[in-house]
Amino acid sequence: MVSLNGHLDPIDGNFHWYGRVSAPEGTELPDPGRGQVFLTLPGGTPARGVLQEHDPWGNLRIVGIGTPPFPLEQAEIHLGRLCVRRGGR
Repeated sequence: MVSLNGHLDPIDGNFHWYGRVSAPEGTELPDPGRGQVFLTLPGGTPARGVLQEHDPWGNLRIVGIGTPPFPLEQAEIHLGRLCVRRGGR
């Protein structure tokens, strides 16, 4: 099971996504820090991420920068008279 979230960083202009990976009891998750992984959700495209650390409950933190493994909703950003559309695929 994967729980993910993300945000557009106004400093670097990239989308940063992050979350927790959990496994059914008796299933072992890989060791973090072994480089990059690709996370693919049903119907999605692979997204490059990094496994960071185990939490006290045995879950694994995953982070990525760029296109996330989940779809983004389209949003409108209004800047005075300028309207910019972001997100969506």
